[in-house]
Amino acid sequence: MNKIMFVLALIASLSACESHQAEPYQKDRSVESRDEYNGLEGMEQYQKDEIERMKTDKSEACQQAQIDLAEAESEGDTKRIKRLKALVEDVCN
Repeated sequence: MNKIMFVLALIASLSACESHQAEPYQKDRSVESRDEYNGLEGMEQYQKDEIERMKTDKSEACQQAQIDLAEAESEGDTKRIKRLKALVEDVCN
């Protein structure tokens, strides 16, 4: 009798574990605010999100370098212009 009860309890607990699986990733959140990824689908989405974050970061760095270059050109700072042109070339391409 004890063995039967143990087996039934084990089956019930295992089925309860299977009934609640976490979402692969937080679909309702933006790329920047996702912080939980689960399973294979979650890891695939994590990689996509990381690529998107890197593109955004690169775009922002490019824009900032271009702004800095424009400021240097308006000030006539030749050393800074030369350095920033190299930076724009590196970051924006």
